[in-house]
Amino acid sequence: EFDYVLGASHYVNGVILEDHDVYFLGKTAEEAYAPFLANVLAAVETGWFDTIAHIDLCKRYGVRYYGPFDWEPYHEVIERILRAVISRGMSLEINTSGLRQSPQDTYPSLDLLRLYASLGGELITIGSDAHTPAHVGAGIASTLGKIRQIGFTAISTYSARSRIDVPIA
Repeated sequence: EFDYVLGASHYVNGVILEDHDVYFLGKTAEEAYAPFLANVLAAVETGWFDTIAHIDLCKRYGVRYYGPFDWEPYHEVIERILRAVISRGMSLEINTSGLRQSPQDTYPSLDLLRLYASLGGELITIGSDAHTPAHVGAGIASTLGKIRQIGFTAISTYSARSRIDVPIA
């Protein structure tokens, strides 16, 4: 049995975003970002996960092609994603790996976390998405301070798929 089920979108039409020279090249920002966000919404709507991860991961490589990620043109679908997260009782992952990657920003950004909070979202997890020992916990302390200013008071953890909320110290 699983302690925790984390959902994420990394592919669009069979192409992984990490293969960015294939996925982004020749597309407008709309052509690249809209299908990715549609996949995130579809993943959330399944209700299969305890947490949805890095909902704006598309900016990881997209910033190389289009500059800083402007989420306003995608406000409607992002709001639908966040409302679906809330209505399904999922938590929203804050992934700090973007702080050391090309976006130089968390996934999701603080602006999207503010929107989530304004919609009534309270359930969050946090992780550094470390692929090396040196990155374990990277960016978490500074991010906790920032999300506390937004109004988040606890981090969700899971045991046997039951949520446990741990206060942010």
